[in-house]
Amino acid sequence: MARKTFELLLASRSPRRREILKEAHLSCLVISSNSSESFDENLTLDENLKCVAETKVMAVVSKLSSSKLKGKVILGADTVVAVGKMVLGKPKNVDDASRMLGLLNGKTHVVKTGFCLFCPDQKRKVRRVITTKVGFRKLSKVDIQWYVNSGEPFGKAGGYGIQGLAQNFVNYLNGDFLNVVGLPLNAVREELRKHRWYVAGNHKRTQRSKKNSRS
Repeated sequence: MARKTFELLLASRSPRRREILKEAHLSCLVISSNSSESFDENLTLDENLKCVAETKVMAVVSKLSSSKLKGKVILGADTVVAVGKMVLGKPKNVDDASRMLGLLNGKTHVVKTGFCLFCPDQKRKVRRVITTKVGFRKLSKVDIQWYVNSGEPFGKAGGYGIQGLAQNFVNYLNGDFLNVVGLPLNAVREELRKHRWYVAGNHKRTQRSKKNSRS
């Protein structure tokens, strides 16, 4: 019996999450949720991340008819950086980016991503939080100014992108690297396999990549 294949919908505008899925040969359609990312002070950080991720998913569900949801699995995620008791989202401006980098300067912090997977056909939902520890070396004021001027901090939790220029600042990492980029791919794949939500991949691209690797 042929296994059922689902189509993945990504409830996110993040180009980094799209790129992670693309590199993993997991085809997806992107539908922006435009939902709130605000936290409830009565919940723990992990619970807030799960709730925000779920809210993104359900916002997409509300936009689509039952026929368009058939055969779909929807993925939503939210990433934050936490240093001590402070939670850092995306910097609002240059001063905010400099402030965040100053807080991370010479310290170890955690990057947390909450994600939610929902299969409308089965009315089954999964929510998880993945944590990665990251350490920054001691940064000078020149380092921080140079990085802020690069424009890279904006649109990124904690004001830095580990896959970009900020890799020069990192001297310690414990956990999933892609979680810091914005999506814990291994954990997402694990849940997809566990629930037998087989997502269509870009098989032609995979074959070409293999062929190119031999040449």
